[in-house]
Amino acid sequence: MKKYILSGLMFGAIVLGFGISASAQIKTGGYKSAAVDNERVVAAAEFAVEKRVETNLEQEGLTLDSIDKAEMQTVAGINYRICMTVSIDEESQQVQAVVYQNLKQVYSLTSWTPVETCGEDE
Repeated sequence: MKKYILSGLMFGAIVLGFGISASAQIKTGGYKSAAVDNERVVAAAEFAVEKRVETNLEQEGLTLDSIDKAEMQTVAGINYRICMTVSIDEESQQVQAVVYQNLKQVYSLTSWTPVETCGEDE
């Protein structure tokens, strides 16, 4: 009887050890790199520019020149962190925008921040 209990305890310890090891390797909630030509990333970037113009009338004519870096974060929906080059009146600027897409596929612009350089780890 003691042999069965001891074997069961050892098996449980091994299973618990594997479980702890596997869970330590999973990174939840973090941003993961995404392709700059991913259609979902492009749609989020275009939304960000449109929303920026809509909420800041002095930026009428703002255009998206390029997407320089993109990352996605799965939450209750998806956050897109996009570093892009935009221009207005032939003057360009790099910005980092965060766009949230909820579970009903509705976008909202969370942040719009000018940055010195895109592509650096934020």
